[in-house]
Amino acid sequence: MQGKRFTVLLLSAALVTIGIKMESVAQRPGQGGGGGELGPPQNGGRGGFGGRGGFGGRGGFGDRGGFGDRGGFGDRNRGGGPGGPGGPNAKDQLLIEKFDADGDGRLNTQERAKARKSLDANNAAGGRGGPGGPGGRGRMMAEGKPGPKLEPGEVMQYVDQPLYDPSVLRTLFLTFESDDWEQELAAFKPTDVEVPAKLIVDGQQYKEVGVSFRGASSFFSIPEGLKRSLNISMDYLDSGQRLRGFKTLNLLNCNGDASLMSTMLYSSIAGSKIPTPRANFVNVVINGESWGVYCNVEQFNGDFVKLNYGTKQGARWKVHGSPRGDGGLRYLGEEIAPYRERFEIKSKDDDQDWRDLIALCKLLNETPADELEETLNGVLDIDGALWFLAADVALINSDGYWTRASDYNIYKDPAGVFHILPHDMNESFRPTRGGGGPGGPGGGPGGGPGGPGFGPDGPEFGPGGPGFGPDGPRFGPPQDFGGPNFSRPDQGGLGAAPDRRGPGGVQPRDGRQQPNGEPDRERFNRGQRGEFSNPDGQRQGPTRDAQQRGSGQGGSGQGGPGQGGPGQGGQGRGGPGFGESNRGGYTLDPLTGLEDGSKPLRSKLLANPKLRQRYLQYVREIAQSLEWSVFGTQVAQARQLIEESVKQDTRKLMSTQAFLEATADKAGPQAATPMLRTFADERAKYLLNHDEIKNLPTEPVWVAASSSPFRAIVPVDQFPPLESTVVINEVMSSNAGTSKDSTGKVADWIELKNEGAQAVSLGGMYLTDDLGHARKWKFPEDATIDPGGYLLIWADGTKKKDDALHANFKLSKEGETLALVSEQGVIATLSFPALSEDQSYGSAGGELKVLKPSPGIPNEG
Repeated sequence: MQGKRFTVLLLSAALVTIGIKMESVAQRPGQGGGGGELGPPQNGGRGGFGGRGGFGGRGGFGDRGGFGDRGGFGDRNRGGGPGGPGGPNAKDQLLIEKFDADGDGRLNTQERAKARKSLDANNAAGGRGGPGGPGGRGRMMAEGKPGPKLEPGEVMQYVDQPLYDPSVLRTLFLTFESDDWEQELAAFKPTDVEVPAKLIVDGQQYKEVGVSFRGASSFFSIPEGLKRSLNISMDYLDSGQRLRGFKTLNLLNCNGDASLMSTMLYSSIAGSKIPTPRANFVNVVINGESWGVYCNVEQFNGDFVKLNYGTKQGARWKVHGSPRGDGGLRYLGEEIAPYRERFEIKSKDDDQDWRDLIALCKLLNETPADELEETLNGVLDIDGALWFLAADVALINSDGYWTRASDYNIYKDPAGVFHILPHDMNESFRPTRGGGGPGGPGGGPGGGPGGPGFGPDGPEFGPGGPGFGPDGPRFGPPQDFGGPNFSRPDQGGLGAAPDRRGPGGVQPRDGRQQPNGEPDRERFNRGQRGEFSNPDGQRQGPTRDAQQRGSGQGGSGQGGPGQGGPGQGGQGRGGPGFGESNRGGYTLDPLTGLEDGSKPLRSKLLANPKLRQRYLQYVREIAQSLEWSVFGTQVAQARQLIEESVKQDTRKLMSTQAFLEATADKAGPQAATPMLRTFADERAKYLLNHDEIKNLPTEPVWVAASSSPFRAIVPVDQFPPLESTVVINEVMSSNAGTSKDSTGKVADWIELKNEGAQAVSLGGMYLTDDLGHARKWKFPEDATIDPGGYLLIWADGTKKKDDALHANFKLSKEGETLALVSEQGVIATLSFPALSEDQSYGSAGGELKVLKPSPGIPNEG
């Protein structure tokens, strides 16, 4: 990979970070962000604009280890870029081996103190550059305050519910030995060091676990005192220790997502057909103080593969998120090295696995479109890839493959078949918007112009070009990249500063206020790329395809500061902002990017008429699943589950009002936050009226699917995908004594009804309350329902496989969604609300309602 590409990836993220975090009030020197002034390094503390690790100081944009000099992001010959020193996407510094004096594979308190002192000294000397750490907060960020005190005995315990049960709000208690745990986690963020903590969950205390901050923008853009994403290693001290069978926890802060639900909702929809990391909500208490609601997301590891594919064998890759990641499976020749730069192997590093990945890329890129299906059969799970692509665009995942060619997972199973799976799902269910934000900083000595504003409506950036630092266009940020106007406090800046900006353009819109006077952080955290570049970073204008599909250039951005290196820099100008100014909102075309050769999963697969039709049928199915009577029930249940916790959350990134607006059933008169309801209604309306979708055939198209858990013949049709006479007729989630099983025990139940005139075998079918785990409970092979008959399944959570009609899960009293699933897909679903004791819910008189329980007989309203 060329040095310019490295700079494009990492400088972009760094500028967004600083823009979000700056504020006009004074900061303590040495804390990053706004500690230093715009000027020479002596003018500011570490991590500030002028101080060490900042724009102008040692380890910063223009000095050693920073963006512009040796070992930094921009030096193509000295190891800069992803995997080199500095920046949010850099490889971890390996400190354990160096400071592990007792040889136990971990760092104790004394060893961590020495390692931390070494880090401080190294940063002071400019050894590891990049942007300063989390520091000043911009005006979009409220200051975090101590949360309520909580003890393990004061919360609900869910000893029988699975870890990713979406109907429960479990509380995790972490206790660190030191009160400066947050500073310690931040210091060790770019290293292999984890900080030990005690963990209590559901009343059980676990041996020490390892905790670290995780994420890129979700860390670097969030100042100290506010919620940042956490990674917890259950096997830190005991290699066999697990929490409900899982060894790694990913607790996300839902940065930029006012609803907090995007990951969970995306997982539910995508997971109905392909293995997808599951997600639910947890409360986190640290050192006795509540830090509020986090999204708990399943790890893509050997355990995930075992659960979904029945084996831990095979190879796994992660394609890291980056605005210009180039991880779209282009064919880059037969050498392994270029692929290593784009794909991180997460399993055993075997050259044969790499050669198989290269072979896939070559077939995908060089096979004629009309031969693709036959050629890729047995090499790529085509049907799973089409579903992945459909969800990616239909749900507008702005971190997705369609826009960034990154942020997804790849699994090669033992048979050699590649599976494309979702990863980052947080930036979805939101409209694309137009208009550029403020321009980026001007170049340093010999530097190029500042880039476009990232805009208030999305995270994407423009193409590469000449940039910062002492060597001008040899390296630097994208030519069309931007960040906030650092000199203006009303735009998240530092306050008064020397007027070294380039020519200004359209003023940014990030200062919009919500009705309660709180800043609208949601609008600030979004933007949309509107100009394209080819895979080698050469700038080019929007293609005809892009113009047709609504990606256009926005207005010019406000010029940024002109300092570049450790001395006085030559002045650059603010670059243009970009956004989908022609057609934004909910009208992202499902056929976008058909001419983009850097994303061959789209441009090549969808060039095949049969595969394109199948893909569009999947888009239609997803659009139909956004029907608010179904989708809205899931939103309402999740809101009810976490609403009180959100209100009490003092560390949250967005206001309670923004959460309530985003998850409301109807828009308020002054709502400033995009609503899930609006997205569902408008996105479904646009997609279902799309010319190529509304003219699709209505009869099913049968295809062979190799994607677990549906290794069978799958019909592609409207939602639900399968015709069946069996329905989920009635459920009872709080049985106090109305019904008893054959042993006389009281348990909740699910009733199926066969509305057809022929008996139906249920052998090989499944019931689940989690579409991310579609094969949760399997029916006995001899289970049947007679014509017009009923079948009762007891949802008592039994673990015995020989208990005929006793499911291995329980029903939530607060309501949830059930699904009847076959090897061909989802047959029937039923979403039920919270029920009181001895109430049931089901169909009566042609509508769903709360019922008087009537197992085995027609329902009564």
